[in-house]
Amino acid sequence: MGDDIVNELETKLAFLDRTVSDLNQVVYAQQKQIDRLEEICGDLAHESKALADKMTGDSSADEKPPHY
Repeated sequence: MGDDIVNELETKLAFLDRTVSDLNQVVYAQQKQIDRLEEICGDLAHESKALADKMTGDSSADEKPPHY
């Protein structure tokens, strides 16, 4: 009877280990996707600002500061 309980616990532990491993892979893939999306959003924000500055005629980004 004691061996049955040990076998059952070992089986459950094996399934839990597999589940944790699978979830870890999912979290890793999601983090990679989040990092890529953040990079894309940053690029789009920069391009959007540059385009808005160009459309409004704001050339302050190209001008040298007064101390030069």
